[in-house]
Amino acid sequence: MAQGRAGEVRRVREASGNIASPDLLWLLTKKGTSFTHKRVGAPVFSAEKGNLRNLNSFKFSGLANARTLDISAKASGNGVVLTERDPKASPFANASAFKSKGIKGKGGRKVAGAVARQSGSAAGRLDLLTAAQARASAILASQSARKEQRQRALRGNKIEA
Repeated sequence: MAQGRAGEVRRVREASGNIASPDLLWLLTKKGTSFTHKRVGAPVFSAEKGNLRNLNSFKFSGLANARTLDISAKASGNGVVLTERDPKASPFANASAFKSKGIKGKGGRKVAGAVARQSGSAAGRLDLLTAAQARASAILASQSARKEQRQRALRGNKIEA
């Protein structure tokens, strides 16, 4: 069933000759695609590229929206990669529709500023700014080394002679 809905979206895009409206694409894909993850008692998640919060909603959809911004970890494990999709490209296009820019993990503020510039100018999605900065911050936090917990000194009756 999920493959059928994606096929419908492709047919709509090909038949129109141009990109179909985002609202129509969302109506076709919101119930279920191969990217959706449904669990009882939990929100519906979506794992497509360009979905910053991984929520199945129109605002964060990487398939329905023409302008998307994706933030992922660098393969080297140090920094983040900002990827934006060409607004005129199909959501099913592969590497040709995406432009990537790597940012070294030199600090949260530097990365947050780069994310703000990218989401404001290139992708044109200022409504996703806080989600993009939160995702970049979480990725950087996961890449940093954990602080070792300090061994507490024994006091009172716990001290062995």
